Order: sequence, then structure tokens, then C-alpha cells
Amino acid sequence: MNMPVDDEAHTMSEREFYELKQEAAKYYTKNKVPEKLEEILNSMFYEKPDDVYGRLSKYFETMSLPSQICKIKSTIVMDSTGSPAISCQVFGIVRNESKLLSSTSMSVAPELSLLPVPPPESDEKEPTKENIASLCSTFLQSTLCDKLNGLCPMDQREIDYVLRKWIDEEEDKARPAVNVEVDDNRTPTPSSGPKKKAPSAKGKGKQPDKPVPPYEAFEFRLQGGTAVATASLAVLVAAASFLEKPVFDHMHNVVDATKPITFPVPSMNIISGGKTSQGKLNITKNIFVITKPGLSMEDSVQKLTQVFHQVGKILSAKGPAPPIGITGGYQPSFEKIEQPLDLLQEAGTALGLNAGQDIFIGIECAAHEVFDYSKGKYEIMTGSLKSADELVDYYKDIITRYPAIIALVDPFRKEDREQWPKCCELLSEKCFIIGSDHIYGSTHAVNASAFEIRPSSGLMFNMGGRVTLTDITETTKAVHERKGIAIFGSPAGDVCNAVFSDLAVGLDCDVVRFGAPCRGENIERINRLIEIERYAKDNEISFNYHPAFVFPFIRPPSPQLNEDDNDQQPPSNMSTTASADTKSKKK
Repeated sequence: MNMPVDDEAHTMSEREFYELKQEAAKYYTKNKVPEKLEEILNSMFYEKPDDVYGRLSKYFETMSLPSQICKIKSTIVMDSTGSPAISCQVFGIVRNESKLLSSTSMSVAPELSLLPVPPPESDEKEPTKENIASLCSTFLQSTLCDKLNGLCPMDQREIDYVLRKWIDEEEDKARPAVNVEVDDNRTPTPSSGPKKKAPSAKGKGKQPDKPVPPYEAFEFRLQGGTAVATASLAVLVAAASFLEKPVFDHMHNVVDATKPITFPVPSMNIISGGKTSQGKLNITKNIFVITKPGLSMEDSVQKLTQVFHQVGKILSAKGPAPPIGITGGYQPSFEKIEQPLDLLQEAGTALGLNAGQDIFIGIECAAHEVFDYSKGKYEIMTGSLKSADELVDYYKDIITRYPAIIALVDPFRKEDREQWPKCCELLSEKCFIIGSDHIYGSTHAVNASAFEIRPSSGLMFNMGGRVTLTDITETTKAVHERKGIAIFGSPAGDVCNAVFSDLAVGLDCDVVRFGAPCRGENIERINRLIEIERYAKDNEISFNYHPAFVFPFIRPPSPQLNEDDNDQQPPSNMSTTASADTKSKKK
């Protein structure tokens, strides 16, 4: 007798159901689900948590697979000046779902400042922030999205390697098609000014001017390289988000988890100037105040803020309130360099802070911006021109009279290779002679030979351009290996992004320099430094404050090796000398 159709279908369904049960048992057993479930249920019976399902969720979260990048989006946003900047969002697969892990933004100003300007006779258009931001957005959403898809955001070095390899290859492809020539009109002639007669042997005479080293254009860089830095930073933030850690803690683990965190010494721009400011003084683009090492972030920030406001009170008492520069610093009219230095010391005295003991002064000279190529000299003040050698003597005199100055940033052009070691020999025992990316180029390319050619006490850098986090990590370590100082800052008019404070702490930088406490982007980062300190205390994260500054004496290269830059002995044969505290006592 034949079985009815319905009964046959029912029998087949039972058989299939049995097979499914067997497959399910194998699947769950393979993934240890019964074992883990029994473990947590037994534990919860004694714990008796109020939120049963929350406890279950937390338990199984620890066993979930690491996130994988599944998508990158990008939009063009604005920096704090209203200029185009770039934003990057990283999405990852988290517990089988696509989730936004990070959204971070970055200024394109650092990249723009290092791109060579096309010569006047060229048909090539000068790069703009708009063009760079647009290229960055395209790169992030297309090429870089494809290359990073499927990678784990916790593998920072692997991701940075992919980013570095991509931009290296793109620059190699583009370099033959782009011929960046140095403008002959911009390059100084071998001698500046009219030829002068050699001094006679009978009497004293002025020595003839030395030939002026010609302008050296920066190496070709692919426009839109800021996509690399933005992606690298966005991935770091995404990893911290997935791990439920603050960015500074995750960054510290990436750098060196074996050592405790060392907080950098805070500093703020107080006075802004430069060639475009009021008055005759040109050689001080920014004057910043640094607190005494060893203080808490909260105490340091309080002192710096007090100095800023006290300077404002003094200036207001003398006349109309001065304008505020793009970094937030005051921009009064100064005729000579002694005026801003006296002003800062007066403000410190009014607050009971001794300049040279409680607070210190740094000057961002930005000498490359005041060099007059037609005359082959630096116009340090309107109508006052000095050769590179004369500028060495000028700095020596200022630092002798104002021992509270412990840092000169970019005191010469990168082309003045003879004056860098000379200045270091004279001043490095009591003042840091610092170069920025305007001297050494993009941070990713800074290596030992760069410091051999242009000796200095350290490096001031920021996150931007084609630089990855791995690049600045390795550069910071290289500076410290040479007993140098690493200063982390941000470009003028940067985006409002507090994560840069996390980077300064996680990177183990010596000094962090932000703008004055009167602009939103600066205040956000200053407040973040205090938040990081409180978080570390509340969560018992091991940390130290930066010890007293120690100035490495930088010896000049051996004379016999001076003929060939590539064969110079590195100025790393430094001997450490007195700290900043000892220096102040010499006053």
C-alpha cells in the first residue's frame, strides 16, 4: 500500500530536521559554545548580576573576532579658518555588522607648505587647499578604501606600510611627468649686492660677503598626500574605539607598552608676528612660553593661561587691544626683538613667575620666510639685513641677554648648512636649536643623514601630509636616540580635533605646543591634555612627568670630513650639559 503524499513529506521533514540538529551540534561544539555557555551560566549563578543579559553580552564580546575594515568614506570639511580640510570615516565589521568606528579630520596646510611653487613661466597652476582636499577625498574613497578593505585596524604598522607603499609608488609614477624647476629669479646669485674690494693689509676693512647658498627646492610630492596621514590617524582612532580604550593609551601601546607614559611639557603661543605683522620686527613668527618640567598638566595649563591673559592686560593698558593672530597669539606692533621678550618677563614677574626658572621662552624664527633673495640676506627687521654669519652673532647676543630663551625654531634656512653647526656649537649648551619640516622636509623622510647635514637639538613636527603614525613614531625614537628633543604641535588654523593631544602623550614627545587659549581648536586640545591626566589617575595608568630639560652640546663635524656632507660624522657625539634649572642659576 502506497504512503499518502502528506505523510511522506512529513517523514522527509523529520529526517532533514534530524540532520540539521546534527550539523548544529557539530557547529556549536566546534566553536565551544556549550562549554562557554556552561561556564558563564555557572559563574552568573554566584554573581547574580542585576543585568543578566548585559553580563552575557559582555562575556561573549571578549570572544568576538577582531574588527575588519569594510569601508572608508570621506568628506571635505572646514578647518578653523574656514578653509577646506579633509574628514575620514572608517567603518568596520563588528560582531557581524558594519559599524562606524571613527571619524577624524585633518588640515591640508602642512602638505601645501611643502609643495614647490611652479615658476612664473610655467603653465602649471599653483596648488591650493581646495585642490588638495578634493584629491584627498577621492583617494580615500577609492584607492585607499580598496587597499585597506579587510585589514584589521589594530595592525597599525601593517596598514601604515600599505599606505606608505601606495604613495611611494604613486610618486614614482608621477615624478617623471612632473619637472619641478627652481625659479632662476628666486635663486640668489653667488654673491649678494655690489662687489666689494678686499680689505687692505694696512688697515681694518670689511670682509667681502660669502657666496649665498642657492635655494633648494623640496623633493617632488604627490598632491593629495594628506590622504595618507588622515587614513593612518583614522585607523588609530578606529582601533581605540573597537578596543574601548582612549586614543593616547592605545597609541602608547603601539609605540612601547613596556614603559610608563611620560607626559610632555605644555607650551602655548603667546605672541605672533613675522613679516606680515605690524611693526618692523620680522624674525619672530611666534613666541611661545614653556612651563617648568615636572608640573602636572593642570598646573602647567593654568600658568600658561595666566601669562597669556597678563600679557593682554599689559598691552591693553598701553593702548588699544592688539589684533589676534591665526594661532591665537597677540599681534602688537614691535620695532625690535627686546620688546616682546621684555613684555613676557614683565608678565611673568607680575604673576610671581621667574622667567628662566618657572617659565621659559621659545622663538619660532621661521628665518626662511624673511630671507631676501635679491640681497642674499635675512631681513630680521624692516630695513635691517643680516647675513647668515651675522645672524649667528645676533642669536648669541639675544640668548646671552635673555637666558630664559631655551628654544630657537628654524633659525636659518635649510640651505645655510655652514651656519647650523656653528650656531649649535655656540648655543646648544644652553638653548635647543630646533628644525621643523621646513628644514628637514616631510617627517617620513627624516633620518640620521638629515641631522648630519644640518645638526640640531631636535625636531618640531605635526601630523599631516604623507606622514603615517609609524613614520612619526620612528622619527621621535630617532630624535631621542640622539639625545634630542621632540616637539609636537599643530599648524596655524588647524581643524578642531582633540585627538592631537592624545598623539602628543602617546608618542612620548618632550614638548607639546599649541596655539593660545583663545581659539576653539586650541582650547579643545588644551582641555584634552587635562582630561588625559585625570583619566590616567582615575584608572591607575602608570605615568611620569617630563624631567628637567637637558641641553645636549652638539659638536661640529671634524674639519677633514666637512668636504662631503654624506661622510660627515653625526652630531650625535653630544655631551649632555646643564639642565634648564641650572641654566637659570647662571643668570
